[in-house]
Amino acid sequence: MSLLRNDGEYKIYVIEKWFPTGVTGRKEDAEWSGVNFDEHLAGFSASGPCWQETAVHGTYDFDEAVSGLNQVALEHPGEKFRLRLVTVSQHAETVAEMSIKEGAACDAS
Repeated sequence: MSLLRNDGEYKIYVIEKWFPTGVTGRKEDAEWSGVNFDEHLAGFSASGPCWQETAVHGTYDFDEAVSGLNQVALEHPGEKFRLRLVTVSQHAETVAEMSIKEGAACDAS
């Protein structure tokens, strides 16, 4: 399970690439998968707000996402890419904290 950096609901545009043989090299394992285009697309970089807030390689901005999709498709002719809008949400709460005190058993509170 992958956790977001912050709680909340986010609508994120992500670029996915078609892998005709999946990671196994077999046609029956063909799949779409997200790819890190960090070094090519400024809006999708690790220094961008989407990555900083969610740890997802994507963007909140539709125009930036379409521009990124066009750029990636031009740089990789013959390969298939798609743009998806993904809504993710998370609410986490602390149910216990634990520390070990010198000479004592664990203390959960």
